[in-house]
Amino acid sequence: MQDWDQIRNRYWTVRFQAYTDFCENHGLSIAPSLDTVALFTADLCKDRTFSCVRDCLCAVTHRLEPAFPGTRNICRIGETIARRILVHPIIPPTVVKKVTKEKLLEICAKFLDTASHDDKLFRIVMLISFYGMVRLTRLTCDNDSPPSIGSAEVALRNSVSSGLGLCSFLLPPSSRAEDLEDKTIFLARTRAADDPLQAFKNYITSRDILFPLDVELWLCENGTIPTVQWFMDRLQTFFSVHVRPTTNALRAGGGATHIEEAGANVEAVKNVWQASVSGSPCRVHIGIDRA
Repeated sequence: MQDWDQIRNRYWTVRFQAYTDFCENHGLSIAPSLDTVALFTADLCKDRTFSCVRDCLCAVTHRLEPAFPGTRNICRIGETIARRILVHPIIPPTVVKKVTKEKLLEICAKFLDTASHDDKLFRIVMLISFYGMVRLTRLTCDNDSPPSIGSAEVALRNSVSSGLGLCSFLLPPSSRAEDLEDKTIFLARTRAADDPLQAFKNYITSRDILFPLDVELWLCENGTIPTVQWFMDRLQTFFSVHVRPTTNALRAGGGATHIEEAGANVEAVKNVWQASVSGSPCRVHIGIDRA
């Protein structure tokens, strides 16, 4: 029994030593106050588990309650603080950012003369998703389960067609109920920084040089199919660290808002939207009927 008492006393001594060292290092009185215990608790939470923090507070109570009545209640508040920090942390809300027309032009301008294949891929995927209001998940693959070669959900290189001032490719069906049919995406020339036709041709030229024998249309420089995370990580670099664009920021938050702000009536927006989620052809840079 005596050995057990010695072990227990040694345990409380070590835990209490953390409190006395903290007070000494910060020039604080050892007499427990709410501010002192709160600061001590926050400091412990930096590199200790909740159970360890709780034991340290219990040691403070055990040693100081006889000399400073009320220590127990103060340490209980410290335990509540530790529980909030370590067990039930407050998660800051996610700020959803829309990709505006101005932001799109700003991003595209950075890639006008790029020699990077991945930059060319990122640019054309962004333009198609924005102006064609195509789901990002239709142009990239899932992060955890990328499709196999020849999968029906992968856009193919041989679906690309070229004409005078126009290119098109076939968007394959997906598992979503409204996306069970193929869609033809048309890209028209605009002669602007966000010209989707030129961006598409630049990508195709680079892709055919790097992967002349591969069947997939969209391929990263390392030969893999781009994932949603790959695209989102690159898009994130153009926003402040606390803002996270969503996978719908280009299609709904960007493209649809842009068409509406351009002066289109509600029916025009609906027509473009329906074209992007039905079997109808979906043209990038569709002409807008003003109200």
